[in-house]
Amino acid sequence: MPSGTRKDFELHRGDGKVLTFTVVDENGAGLDLTGLSLEWNYSKIQADAIEPLGAAILSPGKTVGSGITLTDIANGVGEIALLSADTLGQRATQTYYQEMQVSVGVEPSTVLFGKMLLILELIPPGA
Repeated sequence: MPSGTRKDFELHRGDGKVLTFTVVDENGAGLDLTGLSLEWNYSKIQADAIEPLGAAILSPGKTVGSGITLTDIANGVGEIALLSADTLGQRATQTYYQEMQVSVGVEPSTVLFGKMLLILELIPPGA
């Protein structure tokens, strides 16, 4: 079964960013992601992602082939591409909760989680 890793980060509103991750098993070894589905998203606060389910999810979910790229599938390594559009329109100087789940069979498992601090930008994107 996969094990969760905490990853906190900061991002200026409207900036792009690539988050690198490694999904590991309970022994800390990279998990083979062949045939598994992954999804990443963020919400205003941690509780919003739970009650009610999905009520405060703020960006279209990132999935493999649509924002998530597996760079070493056999060892559980990949990247999440955050685009400028993923944070535009969100409130800056606020902390958000971010999470990625992998589905092993029918059971989801949280493999990446943490806080994302959205910082107010000085120069607007596209200026």
